[in-house]
Amino acid sequence: MSMSANEPFWLVVIDCLVELHGLSSKKARSLVIDLKTRLEIEVPDPDLIYHVEPFELANDLGSEHSGTPLRPRNFEDEYAGIVRRHYDGVVARRS
Repeated sequence: MSMSANEPFWLVVIDCLVELHGLSSKKARSLVIDLKTRLEIEVPDPDLIYHVEPFELANDLGSEHSGTPLRPRNFEDEYAGIVRRHYDGVVARRS
């Protein structure tokens, strides 16, 4: 997986970890790099990951460290702002 091809997706995940889960930027980037490395090794079709909402992926990663997953409905406005920041106003689909 190339960071450049899917950069907005991963930047949304990183910003969710920082802004919503309270992780440091350094820690968030490290978690994402580790996840991407694992996906490249373990997942036969890593593009499948892009069918997951970035919030959900960040929530899985963040809750591993905080012990508490976030409720998406409580962070809709914040998440929409993060998505707009990286997708130039294109709003990601929500489940």
